[in-house]
Amino acid sequence: MKPTLRKFLLQTVILGILLILAGFILFSTLLSGYFHPLIPVILIVAVLINIFTFRLMIQSTSKILQTIIKSFSLKFLSYIALTIVIVLVEKGKTERIILIATEFFLYIIFTFHEVNSFIRKEKNDFNK
Repeated sequence: MKPTLRKFLLQTVILGILLILAGFILFSTLLSGYFHPLIPVILIVAVLINIFTFRLMIQSTSKILQTIIKSFSLKFLSYIALTIVIVLVEKGKTERIILIATEFFLYIIFTFHEVNSFIRKEKNDFNK
């Protein structure tokens, strides 16, 4: 396993654990009536999507911009598919909104993390 991917995996797991802790605190205090059992599943799926798309980014031989566009397109389509599953599985309107809002929040957080990691990797590769 490449050191860049290993470092990214470790950072993603740490970020996931921090999000679990923050979610536990939020859903046990301020948002106690809004917890849904699918939220941890969505977090796990988001972590897996993020790891998969980052792995594709660092293995790509295309130009940087093409690599980023391919990765974000795949990630976006994966999150759209997850949204469709949520809409099909969940019957209540409020629950759907909670789950999709959680998914959007995770998308923003993990995309920011992925972009920062990729930029750092490219800077390190450029400086070598």
